[in-house]
Amino acid sequence: TCSWSFSKNESTPNFVKADFALEVTEKGGRPAYDKKSVLIFPYNFYVGVKFDSGKIYKTGENVSISYIVVDKDGSPVEERDLDIKVYFVRYYWWYEVRNFKEIISSYYTEVKNSFSLKSKKEPSSFDVFLSESYGTYFVEIKDKKENESLFFSIPVRYWGEEQKEVGGSYLRFEGAKEIYNIGEIMDLNLSTPSQGTLFYSIVKGDQILKWEYENLKETNTKLKIKITEEMVPSSYLFISVIQKIDKGNDLPLRSYAIIPFSVIPEKGKLEMEVLCPDNIKPREEFSIKVKLLNSNEGVITVAVVDSGLINLTKEKTPDPYTYFYQKIAWNLKYLDSFDYFYGLLDIPAEYTYKIGGEGVGQKLLTSPVKSNPFPPVVFFKGPIYVKGEENIKVTLPDYLGEVKVIVVGTWGKSFGSKEKFIKVLDDLIPLATFPRAVAPGDEFEIPLQLFIQKTKKEKIKIEIFPSKHFEILGEKILEVPYEEGEKMVYFKAKAKENEIGEGQIKILLEDKKKKDVSQIIPIHPINTFISKDDFYTISSGEEKQFKVPILGFPEIAKANLIISNYENIPLRSMYETVLLYPFGCIEQTSSKLFATLYLRDLVILYGDIFPNLNKERLDGILEEGFSRLQDFTLPEGNFSFWPSERYPASEWTNVYVAHLLVEAFSRGFSLKYFVDKTMEYQKAKARARIEDPKTQAYRLFVLSLYSEPDFSSMNLLKENYLRKLDKQGKIILSASYAQAKDLESAKEILKNVEKLEEVAGSEEYFYSTIGYFGNYLYYLSKIDNDLASKLFSMNSSIFKKKEWWSTHDIGWFCAGFSSYLSSINFSMGKLKAKVTFPDGKEERIETTSRFYSIDLKDYHSKNIKVKNESQEALFLDISYSGIPLEVPTKEEYRNMKIKTTFLDENGLKVDEKNLKMGSIIYEKIEIELFNSEKHIAISQILPGGWEPINFRLLNLNMPQWAQEPFKPSYVDIRDDRVNIFLDYPEYQRQFTFYIPMKVVTRGKFILPPTTGQAMYNPEFFARLPQGYVNVE
Repeated sequence: TCSWSFSKNESTPNFVKADFALEVTEKGGRPAYDKKSVLIFPYNFYVGVKFDSGKIYKTGENVSISYIVVDKDGSPVEERDLDIKVYFVRYYWWYEVRNFKEIISSYYTEVKNSFSLKSKKEPSSFDVFLSESYGTYFVEIKDKKENESLFFSIPVRYWGEEQKEVGGSYLRFEGAKEIYNIGEIMDLNLSTPSQGTLFYSIVKGDQILKWEYENLKETNTKLKIKITEEMVPSSYLFISVIQKIDKGNDLPLRSYAIIPFSVIPEKGKLEMEVLCPDNIKPREEFSIKVKLLNSNEGVITVAVVDSGLINLTKEKTPDPYTYFYQKIAWNLKYLDSFDYFYGLLDIPAEYTYKIGGEGVGQKLLTSPVKSNPFPPVVFFKGPIYVKGEENIKVTLPDYLGEVKVIVVGTWGKSFGSKEKFIKVLDDLIPLATFPRAVAPGDEFEIPLQLFIQKTKKEKIKIEIFPSKHFEILGEKILEVPYEEGEKMVYFKAKAKENEIGEGQIKILLEDKKKKDVSQIIPIHPINTFISKDDFYTISSGEEKQFKVPILGFPEIAKANLIISNYENIPLRSMYETVLLYPFGCIEQTSSKLFATLYLRDLVILYGDIFPNLNKERLDGILEEGFSRLQDFTLPEGNFSFWPSERYPASEWTNVYVAHLLVEAFSRGFSLKYFVDKTMEYQKAKARARIEDPKTQAYRLFVLSLYSEPDFSSMNLLKENYLRKLDKQGKIILSASYAQAKDLESAKEILKNVEKLEEVAGSEEYFYSTIGYFGNYLYYLSKIDNDLASKLFSMNSSIFKKKEWWSTHDIGWFCAGFSSYLSSINFSMGKLKAKVTFPDGKEERIETTSRFYSIDLKDYHSKNIKVKNESQEALFLDISYSGIPLEVPTKEEYRNMKIKTTFLDENGLKVDEKNLKMGSIIYEKIEIELFNSEKHIAISQILPGGWEPINFRLLNLNMPQWAQEPFKPSYVDIRDDRVNIFLDYPEYQRQFTFYIPMKVVTRGKFILPPTTGQAMYNPEFFARLPQGYVNVE
């Protein structure tokens, strides 16, 4: 429990919501977070009043004020002494004051009336007479004992004004209920004019179940409607009233009401009983008995789920009854012709209102975070046919904690669910705290907390077993007495210097039984994955010997020999670069999918040209990527630059994603709804005002690719904007016509392109030459194969430049190269060679494919021979990749600088080499750009044993001193790192950000270097040297 006091002031509202972030730290150092929201009612009693507050009253009126006093729970309270005061103030000055106290204390305010009342259990009323002609009356209702007051205002004018309702005039009614049974009568009293027409209809979704007209005869009209089964689960009653023109009352000519109601289905709920033990032990079989109470038959599914896993997302037990009988949305639009003829009549405009209403925005649901120290348990069984009752046998693994039994059932149109909790207990419960991730060379402590339920004579033997990635420092075997209570034991471990990957540490406990605690611990390098290529050319009959290179950590280093008819094309290196790129905006995600989609085409064309990259694996990468794209979707059909962002990415990027989806859809991927929504947006943009001719050309090409060419927009662009298009834009527009089967127009546009075979362009969309090369090659392959072949042959040595490639460049090159090979006769000549391995084994190659690949991972640092037995030259690409072992010891910077400082919770500087376990620290990151640049990424891998604190999930703000004046575009918080992104900081050169972290584990850890870079420009880069931290 915790105590917290709330102090009231003049601006305190009727109630406030307090969000509490809770943190509980285990003895092992790991925090567990939760969030609790509490409604606080600062007053003991509340006064509610009711009167027509939306109108301006007329001089001489008596205003009836209904009132009632309730307590915090909303229950009526009687015998409360209330003082009523009525004030009047002239209209011309009161709005300048700040609160009601200033009004009533002003010299110009008059007290018109004062009296006392006692509250009752039922609503009571009093009158306020409006004698003045222009101004505002204020009414104060004061609780004598509590000394708290309610104020409200009543405006008065000598002419008076009725309330003007926005969106239509609402019909007043009484008698409606929220829920009805089948066969029940809905009995309504409507306040209507005495003459006119009433129309009503029963609507369910987009269906009109019933409708009728009635002539109005009385001011109190009764409407009776029988509830039928077709109205299940919910429907709407729509009522529209139009009175006669010669009305003689002040009611509006047109009014309406929409009344939602639910209907309970007969036998809609499947009632069940779930019987199971309250307590069980791990590895022990137990039964779950399910009884059907109101049905002889049913089909059920049973789940046993770790409660901690459910707490993580606050998921509730599925409720199929509520789901299948949930409220159905109104899906119709009502129109009438009233607005087209009322202007012909002599009717004041204030009596005419449109029927309609405002939409309801979606409620943002946020789930608090709760960490779960135990391994999750998830067990499913079903569907199971049940006749009366069924026993389900379950055995849980070595697990301690609490599980939730969930049973979901159905039969016919009946649905139901039940839940029950079971505690999983044992005499000995171990809880170990491991770091979430470490770096090579890190030394760390492993605390093991033992919860012993009863005392026994024997001792508990505890032994630790590391995988090859770790070594244990100190004792590996410990013994503790089996005594009731809590005990702590500690082990020390070190991650080996040259090992990375997924290591594991297991702790085995033995008494009379054996049980263990284990954890997978990723060992992350501080450098990033890189790819390199060594190119060789061997003429016909020549033999070449080379040593297989190794890059970085041996465990993950790769090497491949690619033999090809094409010169110096590092296709595998390029694909690995885009596949393993560490960030994931919409462009980078799409470029990875673009490259994968077209590499898949080459695999289909030539077979498995690369080891471990067959069609099935590429399909898996694509399916996962398309699922991720949904995180970027916006309601209009376009995309945001970062996941779950509200603001759209650039139009070029949006067309790029649409292009990807159309290409994938044409290859059979299930993306119809996705594609249709996106292309509706692109069709609308194609007909809008042209903001960027090149982007418009690209959009029109994608529409042609989608088999819906927009010739009018294409012709408009050709006639009015062709001179404004650069070389790339003209090629794209030409391809738009070619894809739409108008080759004459396509070739006519190409006549306006000078030096078509030369690859050049601005750096607006691509950084390197290969981006433009791939882009041109892609479009020319759609227009003319001879032009594409000429472009390819004249630029075949383009990769000798050793350029830096952006993800966008790689995506387009893969698209262009694959499209080119698919459009030409690829079976020209034979690829024939002999490869001799270090052990003397030979592999003879004879294929019509233009690529042949061999995995050389087992031959690192050994010599390989390749002999060309073809009639033409062959090109060898020794493609190797890995993570460098070298540690950055010096600061690096190009056009930008980074500075970091570590602070405590009060913003004071701390020494990161002398920290205490359990402390909260903030890393202050200061960035300075020497020149303007966009799309900046800052990355900080956290030391092992440090964990980021995600204030967003806890719905909390950073401390006042750590408020960032310049908000980042996106922050990606992971278990072991934090990435910060700035999309468009052209007008600012200096930025400061803070990363909050919890120091969880004792030990000595590497402090990975903070890095910064422009994602699309290698000339902007900064990296601090590696450091070290010590936690006591």
